[in-house]
Amino acid sequence: MTDKNNLTIREACVSDRQTLANLIQFEVYVHRHLDWRQPLDWIDDNPFFIASSGNEVLATIACPTDPPQVAWIHLLAISEKLSLKKTWFTLWRTVKRYYEQRSSVTIAVIPRQDWFEFLLKESGFKLANQVLMLLWEGGEIPPARHIPGLIIRRMHFEDLTNVEALDTQAFDPIWRISDLSLISAYRQAAYASVSEMNNKLVGYQISTISHHGGHLARLAVHPDVQRTGIGYNLVQDILVHLKQRGAHNISVNTQANNYSSLALYEQFGFQKTCEIIPTYQYAIHPNHHNPE
Repeated sequence: MTDKNNLTIREACVSDRQTLANLIQFEVYVHRHLDWRQPLDWIDDNPFFIASSGNEVLATIACPTDPPQVAWIHLLAISEKLSLKKTWFTLWRTVKRYYEQRSSVTIAVIPRQDWFEFLLKESGFKLANQVLMLLWEGGEIPPARHIPGLIIRRMHFEDLTNVEALDTQAFDPIWRISDLSLISAYRQAAYASVSEMNNKLVGYQISTISHHGGHLARLAVHPDVQRTGIGYNLVQDILVHLKQRGAHNISVNTQANNYSSLALYEQFGFQKTCEIIPTYQYAIHPNHHNPE
């Protein structure tokens, strides 16, 4: 094991891209956030730190703010040559100092591996929520509801400014999507649509398709018109469209305490799967040193 005191911590730069790509691909202890952007797309955004011994890059962590005042841990990779726990604490302390010298932020993470969840608990992260996966496995799709003046159409690039504004109003800060991530989502979408009433955008969705099936990645309705059937019609339209595209099953993720969303999806026959992913958070404030 290489002792943490022999590691040099520095900011990542573009020239590190290939070295980091190898670290991500070949190491065992790797966490990648489920995101529209690839881990190395954040290399120009701080904090993105590298830990090295001599000229050998052995670990990295990236958690820039996105959206503002929220920083997801987008990437963590630690070589098996290092002590997992000691290296994590070294990287984590570096990230904490970075934000303590700048601004208040909530660090958020969705760990998909037991080893990472253990490290988060050891570091004082608190369980904030759970993300559930639901699955639609075909069957009859109920008809859309008649809502006077409601139009569902394909999303255009020019809609993204209004989509981002709606997203900000519809979600708590921790779950909002930034402009850059929204552009990435739009470009990767198999089907993206918006709902309009009186020439005003009132809802949107972004879905993808892979060999596994379809996935409803993002759905939002303006708070002023929630529970009026707009979300229902968006989901109905998604199922029809993706089924026509050959998706025989469609998945969606939502928070365990988002009861309105759960009720909406259950109307269409979505069933909860056994996949439940925890969400952890840690609040950092300037000039306030949280306990290790």
